[in-house]
Amino acid sequence: MEPEVQKALIAEAAAQGMIDLDGLKLADLSKVGLNHDGKPVGVRQAISTLKAERPLFFEKPFNARTATKEELAADTKKRGLRIKRW
Repeated sequence: MEPEVQKALIAEAAAQGMIDLDGLKLADLSKVGLNHDGKPVGVRQAISTLKAERPLFFEKPFNARTATKEELAADTKKRGLRIKRW
């Protein structure tokens, strides 16, 4: 892969909030390349597709220690968990 394309992928992934750049290995890069002017094309679409398919690479990790009771309840519901109360 050309260095210009690699730099553009990393920049776009960071701009879209990617947390773990190792996730770029899972991106579909079949439509990414250089145009006739030598500028990268297809980068934004590749990262957007990856973000839609693998949102965990872009979400901030949940921190239960600093979360409010409402945030804890929302996260628990999102995960489909039930909290046992003693």
